[in-house]
Amino acid sequence: MPVILDYRNTIQNFIHESGRSVWAKDLVAAAVTNNGCLTDNQILLICEDIENGVTSPSIALPGNIGSAIPRIELKTLKHVANVNRLVPNQTIHFCHDGITVLFGANGSGKSGYFRILNKLASGSINYSVMQDIFNENPQPMSIEVTYAENGTDHTDAWDLISPLSTPLGHISVFDTNYAKGLTNEHDSNIYLFDSMGLNIYRGIADGVRRLKELGYDVSSDETDVNNLCTANYSDKLVRALEIQFREELKGFEMDYLNVSLQLSDITNPLSKIKLTIKNNHELDVVLSEAEQKCCALALFIAECELLDVKQPVIFDDPVNSLDACVIGMFANRIVQMSSPIILFTHNTQLLAEIKYADNVDLYKDSSSTRRAGKRGVLIYEVLRNCPEEVGYIVNYHECKCKHYLAIAKDVLDNHSSPLTPVYQKQLADNLRMATEWVVDEVFFRNLIPNRFRGRFDNIKWTKLEEMVGQNSADVQAVHTIYQKLSSVGSHVGAAHVQAPLRKDQYQGFYNTLKALVDNAGI
Repeated sequence: MPVILDYRNTIQNFIHESGRSVWAKDLVAAAVTNNGCLTDNQILLICEDIENGVTSPSIALPGNIGSAIPRIELKTLKHVANVNRLVPNQTIHFCHDGITVLFGANGSGKSGYFRILNKLASGSINYSVMQDIFNENPQPMSIEVTYAENGTDHTDAWDLISPLSTPLGHISVFDTNYAKGLTNEHDSNIYLFDSMGLNIYRGIADGVRRLKELGYDVSSDETDVNNLCTANYSDKLVRALEIQFREELKGFEMDYLNVSLQLSDITNPLSKIKLTIKNNHELDVVLSEAEQKCCALALFIAECELLDVKQPVIFDDPVNSLDACVIGMFANRIVQMSSPIILFTHNTQLLAEIKYADNVDLYKDSSSTRRAGKRGVLIYEVLRNCPEEVGYIVNYHECKCKHYLAIAKDVLDNHSSPLTPVYQKQLADNLRMATEWVVDEVFFRNLIPNRFRGRFDNIKWTKLEEMVGQNSADVQAVHTIYQKLSSVGSHVGAAHVQAPLRKDQYQGFYNTLKALVDNAGI
């Protein structure tokens, strides 16, 4: 469990302690009033208190101590048009109190959405987000994001170029490159420390320094004020982070690693965090890639869990290089986290571990209501149908074969014969994707962990007929369709069609596949 630190009570107890000097009370109250930024007038007033020997404070302690970081809730992200190769008008609805998973194969378009969110979050790593490079005349990029700030909804349209002033910078982001930054010496997490009131304590420490530079005697309570900022709070927060980091590392069964967390005085705005191993070695010299990843995840999660206000957390492909056992531990950990989570992954084990966790409630859609004691999980599949079209956002519970058949039907219904090469290509690509999903969704009913797909002849059709037994005729029909589509569209296949396919042939393929899906009751 996270170590709880209440900086508000710490400040109140200090001011109300009997025998406290007036200048010390005024200094602390002034720092609270301006959230750590003492004005010249406040310093002047404290100086006058000392000169005049006043016995009552001149600055009142505000009732609301600290300027809390706003609570951010991501609601929707809509790709309107022209970002990377993402298809237009795709919307992600986020699970506001649980986990949103975007699952898809490599090249499906997941990274495009991750880069948009990273840019919205003002991530410290500036991943480029480009216009559609396949368009000879690129058009302006456009997205819409809906979020709530302390319960108030906002919707912003953005071209990903002009400045966007939002509080979304409080969102935390993790991927392989962020992990490398965490295992190296790096700046302390400003959101963690400011959310725990460190900006106030920095202001108090700065006030003592300014009073001494002006020649005023602050010896009466200087030790106690310094202790308030360091031993009484700053050191406690350092220890809290160390304890939480070690707890997270233990959760990955990596507590055998002799890793130390070094953190300088966190009342110093330039404080650094550094992970080292025995004899002060750098982690990347001693630890394996997986061990380094676990150390980075442990520190990242520790900082997120210590936040005074829980913010959305984004993970992109967090388990690459981890073995099956650790993947299970990570899945269990994020299910238990108190922050809303957005997870990008192509790892089928990670998806399964989250889906079948004991306290998970799988949402059918974003309007689902969370059950007591359950962690809501909303899963999307990110799909593609050819190199130029990626990023289809489809609810994981929906039939993917139906998705591709619907696109094909739209072409068949709205374009007459003879079909132009462009529409032939669209039909071939979408119908071929439909055949691959028929294998999963009709023949195997999604019971296998990896798609039994057909690129580079991975589908062993004869073996497949044996496996499905009495439905072997259906397999043969799908195999025939797949062969006839293999040299059409974007596919590079083994079969060769000498003449372009006619519209009625595409219609026949569609009818066969649609009937298989309907008969399966999907």
